[in-house]
Amino acid sequence: MTSLIDSSAIDELYPVAGADNDSQGFRDNFNVIKNNFTIAESEITDLQTNTAKLNATNNFGGQIIQNAVLQANSVEVYNLGNQSGSIEFSWLYGNVQTLVPNGVALFNLTNWPEVGKYGKMTVIIAGPATADTHSFTFIAVNGNFITEGSFAVEGSVTQGDNKVYEFWTITGGATVFARYLGNFT
Repeated sequence: MTSLIDSSAIDELYPVAGADNDSQGFRDNFNVIKNNFTIAESEITDLQTNTAKLNATNNFGGQIIQNAVLQANSVEVYNLGNQSGSIEFSWLYGNVQTLVPNGVALFNLTNWPEVGKYGKMTVIIAGPATADTHSFTFIAVNGNFITEGSFAVEGSVTQGDNKVYEFWTITGGATVFARYLGNFT
């Protein structure tokens, strides 16, 4: 954005040294300076409100970040803890999510980005601390799965398991691509 501050309206030659200067010139210069401070305050407030920060979480509100070079970046892991019953794996929680089922569980994949946007989740289902076996079922809420390889909608985990799945969509979740990456023990 181009600044609206206008320093050209200040009379740099006023007051004239050694002359009886009219007070109107002082008032005019002061008014221009005051107006520029008001503009500067507005522009600085806008910058503080609407720019990326190094010391705070930034939400770009769906704006495109283009022509960027990324190096040494990480992805936040969202840990859903130990749960049973109906459990939501929401794309809004982040791209990597973990869970230890504590009994029979239904995994609802929800809140995908809008149609035409690529959304991906990696889901890690860890086995319990005991030798129990816990079963689960994946559900593409408001959609269906297209699978690859050995992906099965139903599965189970036991002690020592770390089953890893990938899900992605470009249709807002109407079609969810699913892949079982394996059991890492």
